[in-house]
Amino acid sequence: MLAGAKYVFIGDHQQMPPIIAAEHPDPTHSESIFEYLFAFAPGTRLNTTYRLNEGLANFFSQRFYDGDLISHKSAASRSLNLAVPPSTFADILDPLCPSVFADLAHLNTKTSEPSEAHYIAEMVAELLACGTLPIEIAIVPLFVLSVVKSGGP
Repeated sequence: MLAGAKYVFIGDHQQMPPIIAAEHPDPTHSESIFEYLFAFAPGTRLNTTYRLNEGLANFFSQRFYDGDLISHKSAASRSLNLAVPPSTFADILDPLCPSVFADLAHLNTKTSEPSEAHYIAEMVAELLACGTLPIEIAIVPLFVLSVVKSGGP
């Protein structure tokens, strides 16, 4: 970057944060470059996704993008296409439910969780057994922070 006179950053400050293995006194070391730059210049938000179907796009739209993210018509009705119905993960791999929460009940993990990796590996094996091509499978970690108020219901 030192040789350039102009820089273009394409990304999203609301995507997964960087993995930081060490403690740093400067709080900017725990931010992605996009988080840091967003504070100075918010840039332009693109509001159409060509990857997510409508159900998935709606979740992220409401949670992270002020209801502004929409699924393009070419992706809106996409669903999981299985040649053989799943047996082990039928509730999670249901093509009619694009957004499913699976609680693995683990706490205080940071950058790795063997039980989660095993669970995902079993699910990928099930997808393969149902006829999904390996090139059609992507594992995308999602961290959702929940805030619980204390002091009453």
